[in-house]
Amino acid sequence: MNTKEMVVQVFDELGYKVQEQDNGSLVVSYQMKEMLVLMEEDSNYMLLMLPVFHEIKEGEETIALALCNRVNREMKLVKVYVDQTAETVTAVCEFYYTDKGSLKNNVDMSLQILGLVRTIYRNMEMECVN
Repeated sequence: MNTKEMVVQVFDELGYKVQEQDNGSLVVSYQMKEMLVLMEEDSNYMLLMLPVFHEIKEGEETIALALCNRVNREMKLVKVYVDQTAETVTAVCEFYYTDKGSLKNNVDMSLQILGLVRTIYRNMEMECVN
């Protein structure tokens, strides 16, 4: 079984259907959010990405950077960053795994973290605004 097949099987065991895009990338829906699944064949490194979960309003770039910094400091298991155009915020969980069991545990935890990060970011944003 190759890496992609194992990843698809793990998501299936967790109850999530993985869709393969035309470009070969994998996408999984979790809590009505589409996550990208990125991995390298024959590598035990993988990442789950919640792309563009927040759009930055003009003039609020500094606040967005401060919020990303705060989320990164407080959550530690996720990387939240502003894209190069300073227009959107994206979150990523990345990890190494040793076997299928390890992969399954890491995927499950990463999905939970990414499911929370948008809410945590927005709550922190509300604290800054008020």
